[in-house]
Amino acid sequence: MHLFRASAALARIPRAVGRSSSLPKGFVASSACVASAGLLLSQATSRCEDSREASLAGLTSEDVAKLKIAIDTGIERLLEWADCPDSFWDQNKVIHLRGVGQALHKAKRLAGFDTQLHLVVADWDSVSLEELQLVSSVSEDCLKLKFDPVLESFNIHSLEAGKLRLVRTNTRPALLGIVGPREVDSVLGGWRRLADKRIISAAVGLQSPFLKQHIQGSPRLEALSQAPPSAGKIRAMDHTSGYILAPLDKAAESGERGRWKVTYILLSEAGGGLPTWAAEKGVSKAILDWFTEAARALDAERKTPAAR
Repeated sequence: MHLFRASAALARIPRAVGRSSSLPKGFVASSACVASAGLLLSQATSRCEDSREASLAGLTSEDVAKLKIAIDTGIERLLEWADCPDSFWDQNKVIHLRGVGQALHKAKRLAGFDTQLHLVVADWDSVSLEELQLVSSVSEDCLKLKFDPVLESFNIHSLEAGKLRLVRTNTRPALLGIVGPREVDSVLGGWRRLADKRIISAAVGLQSPFLKQHIQGSPRLEALSQAPPSAGKIRAMDHTSGYILAPLDKAAESGERGRWKVTYILLSEAGGGLPTWAAEKGVSKAILDWFTEAARALDAERKTPAAR
């Protein structure tokens, strides 16, 4: 999440309510209102925070199984979007990303969602899988927190020995203050290698209908999903987000620096009554900025004595 810088700039996010009949093929959404990255509790001591702590501490193996299914279906959505023909997209334009090169930026208005689905794909030269994961992975001291000015912090609760995580993304104001600080609660899966050699990571928002359809019947997960944001924060939602990394040459396949096809996908909602034009601008800018700032950060890392 799936994942992620975009959740940052826009605190990633649409406020959508989807009907299963109105979503693209393969999608099922509950009627509940809603996808970087993040759920984990802040350190507040309010009754709400105590309730979230208790719900997290009480998660059962059945709860974890429900979250794993949600991530599996999130991966299926990401792959379906990535493989959609050009005719599926409302927007398909060539752009240039500083430090990366030429890229394609695609966008699609999905029925039932306020903000468009965005996908940016670029062929990235002279980069390793380890480096790509370094700039896209989420942790409480990850590199993204250093190069992304909108990200404030991640709070993470690990499950299944870290293969599944509940992540809370806290963001700073963006777009000259038009977008206030957001809080994004998501379920984040680990990196997964597919049979076709692609590597994927997906996130699904805790308040998204894409997740809610899987957690029905679990008092603990439903309580987490319904919890209000922390004081001073606006709830943003990460419906589905993630990265798909595909090696394009032998060097990349062998673990050396090579050529990778990098796809970043985001369907999110900013919340807080933000005008659609501002939400769209924030999401688009967030994804594009991730590519350019990640490239800059990798260049700086390579120049450090440790990297040499």
